[in-house]
Amino acid sequence: MNASTTIAETDDCGKYRQSQPQHKELIRRPPGRPTRPLASTPWFGIGTAASILKEFKGIDGLHPVYPVHLYRTNGDKRPMSATGPGFAAEDLSLFARIQRVFYAPSTAFAAVRGQESAHDWLLPVLLVCAVGVGCYNLTFDVGAPAVQEQLEGLDEAERQQAESLQAHGWMVVPVGLFFSLVVVGGVLLMLARSVFQAEVSYRQMLVVKAYALLVVAVEWVVRVVLVLATGDIGAHLGLGLFLSEEAAATFGGRILTALNPFDLWQIGIMGIGLSALADAPVRKATLSLGLLWLIWIFGGVFIEVIGQSTLPPPPE
Repeated sequence: MNASTTIAETDDCGKYRQSQPQHKELIRRPPGRPTRPLASTPWFGIGTAASILKEFKGIDGLHPVYPVHLYRTNGDKRPMSATGPGFAAEDLSLFARIQRVFYAPSTAFAAVRGQESAHDWLLPVLLVCAVGVGCYNLTFDVGAPAVQEQLEGLDEAERQQAESLQAHGWMVVPVGLFFSLVVVGGVLLMLARSVFQAEVSYRQMLVVKAYALLVVAVEWVVRVVLVLATGDIGAHLGLGLFLSEEAAATFGGRILTALNPFDLWQIGIMGIGLSALADAPVRKATLSLGLLWLIWIFGGVFIEVIGQSTLPPPPE
């Protein structure tokens, strides 16, 4: 929103008047009658609270009370909600918002705007944690033979340590999810404040990431089906799913393997969340997040390739 946008209004004589720049670029336009600005009414005077009440409540009998409609000043005639650009707020419960994330994320973020609480980011993450732990237990037996084969090459002390870690491997799920929540929430906060100049809170950005993390639950369920169907614990959902082992080991193959469609889904949801809570353009927010994601993918694969090339060859 541009703080220098003015409010274009007309008085009763039909003369064009323009008020001083306002912080709200909204035109108050009662349907079926010309706009009557406060500053142009003869009884406005000094601008006391009583005269303001007269304007909006019709105390002086000049006109009946009309509903106030909000319009944009950029030529767009669509009504604008008070919750963000193009998003109409609904009174939705938390579980209703969680459902809306999958098919109408804009309404989910519009409903939570201005009333974010710890439950709005904590409960979605706990829900994803529960799904993740369940998926881990379902695929535990599939990966057991490969793990046992690796344990045979270790000495007794290392084997006991590895078995202990394996028994508590499910703890990786909540730790990884909350780590991602905290880090990505911070990135979203910096992006909203530096790029979009938005006054948002860290809690709001945690809500954006937490809602996007709900996609991970769907991803894990799909991966469980794939693992159980193929018997391959290393099955992934990246674009390099059908590449051969030789092709997947190349730099391009690693990039394709890291490009996960579910990550793109998360980026789309976070872009909508930034638009709703930070008043950022949806396209610009989504493209900014996509660029950061690609930098993360290419940087991670590059470091992985460089690290493997510097390792000493295995003993024969």
